[in-house]
Amino acid sequence: MAAKCTIAACLVVLVVHDAIVSTDAAAVRGSAQTGGDVFLVQGCKGKKTLNFYDARKECSQRYGATIAGYRQLRQAWLNGLESCNPGWISMWMVMYPMQRARMLCGNRRGLISLGFTHLKKEYDVYCYPNGRNVYSVIGCGGSLSLTYDQAVDECERRGDVIATYEQLYAEWEKGFEYCGPGWLADGRVGYASQAQTCNEEPGVRLVTGDDIEEGGSGLYEDLRFSTEKYDVFCSRQGILD
Repeated sequence: MAAKCTIAACLVVLVVHDAIVSTDAAAVRGSAQTGGDVFLVQGCKGKKTLNFYDARKECSQRYGATIAGYRQLRQAWLNGLESCNPGWISMWMVMYPMQRARMLCGNRRGLISLGFTHLKKEYDVYCYPNGRNVYSVIGCGGSLSLTYDQAVDECERRGDVIATYEQLYAEWEKGFEYCGPGWLADGRVGYASQAQTCNEEPGVRLVTGDDIEEGGSGLYEDLRFSTEKYDVFCSRQGILD
């Protein structure tokens, strides 16, 4: 029979193998409710280039996600996730999930842990979707660094598409906020403001053209073929209108 331990006790073990299970049966729900599951991300500079602080930003600013926790990574492992690449998770730990023992991956099965790690050491990161249908993405060059074509590519390489104005507006109505101007599918550029925190009245504001929902003319400037650079709003696949 598999031995049991608390989450805290499991986290201290250097190798969490298949003889150790969590006492918490209420595992994180699967991808059907979150729009995705735990996934490994490498930084813009390549493999193992993210310290803990950069890892959190990579998940939030470039993937519309949060850094995964132990329970989320464990559930993903139970669902079949496998990667030989160590990555940051929350609580300042570095782990990787293995479905079977491999000589070059520690020769163990389970959640392999490097333990509590210095926050400045560099690894990849395991991210977990934040549950939103629309999310913002900053390019590798920093804020306001994506042309329209680059913005489309950023969304597509995540398996998603660039969001429409209507999708961004629907997400704003659910509380989404992002003050940086981002590309939309039709070439408009806008941002989502809640409670005047973006120095504007609440709403989806357009940098180019009128806001139809605010009684504008409906005319706007299509910047798809320009050299203008912004961030981008991506829409998770499966929720397209």
